[in-house]
Amino acid sequence: TELGRPEADPGADAGASASAAGFRSSLSRSASQILGVPSQAGQAPTRQELIESGVPPREADAALVQAAELDLMALHFVRVLSLFSLLLIVVSITLMALWIWLVAAFAEANRKNDGRECEVPLRVWTIVVIVVWILRNFFKPCIDRLLCCWSPSANQRPPPRVQAKDGFVLLAEFVWVTCFGLYWISQDGQGDGLSCEEMAPTWFLAAKVYICFSTAATALFWLSALGLHGML
Repeated sequence: TELGRPEADPGADAGASASAAGFRSSLSRSASQILGVPSQAGQAPTRQELIESGVPPREADAALVQAAELDLMALHFVRVLSLFSLLLIVVSITLMALWIWLVAAFAEANRKNDGRECEVPLRVWTIVVIVVWILRNFFKPCIDRLLCCWSPSANQRPPPRVQAKDGFVLLAEFVWVTCFGLYWISQDGQGDGLSCEEMAPTWFLAAKVYICFSTAATALFWLSALGLHGML
């Protein structure tokens, strides 16, 4: 092994190493272009190549140490990104299951109570949640085409007007689901009218669980996104 070159870790995860290969190859090509040192595709310049190109030995050692740190960072980034993707899938499936439970409990409560209202507007809240979820997951391309005059295509980044619309929808959904939802859930049973929990306990529980899980999932998503952005 040449001085300064990191040895391969026999216990490294093969799948993550393969995924990070493209990123390391890009770093190596960039380093070779900056240093002006010819190297083979996908390989970082060796210490001998750096010295032969006129780089002092101390600077060559420092460059190789930095390259090893970048390799390790790339490997950790791929692992964190894979974990984040898996977590996002689990959260999405759980949120969908809770949404289905909310819809079923809402329909059952309507059937049993003949459309009676309780003292907080939980019915309106539930209807808006159902409609927004359907529009977002099944009709978003149509909405983008009608409201923003934009037809999405593969590998095309949405224009600023579409991003602004998506940001507004996410903010409005968060305010409605979390802020208004938590407030009305906490106010149920405080007045003199029929409480939603007494009228339809399953529906009330489904709404409460959906609100709490949606709030936690939103916080987890933004914290993870900020963490990934910090790693970049």
